[in-house]
Amino acid sequence: MDKSKTGPRGPADRAGRAAADRTTRAVARARPVRTSTRTRKQPAAAPGPTHAQIAERAYFLSIDRQGPADPYNDWLRAERELRDRFEEAAPSG
Repeated sequence: MDKSKTGPRGPADRAGRAAADRTTRAVARARPVRTSTRTRKQPAAAPGPTHAQIAERAYFLSIDRQGPADPYNDWLRAERELRDRFEEAAPSG
């Protein structure tokens, strides 16, 4: 049978438990974190294309191009096209 698991606790174990007890007591008497009861209104995010919409448009641009793969520029073009569409559709004012 392994004495390290079942034998008397040694000085190192006692020191470890004492440190853990001090930490537990310090946490227990720590002041609670103050939270504001006011809620701040976040500015409304401008409606725009979702990640999925941009990905789908970039996919179709890559198919239409029929040239060498250029996923970075396909993504940028798709993002630009969709944002322009969203801006045109958004009510101004």
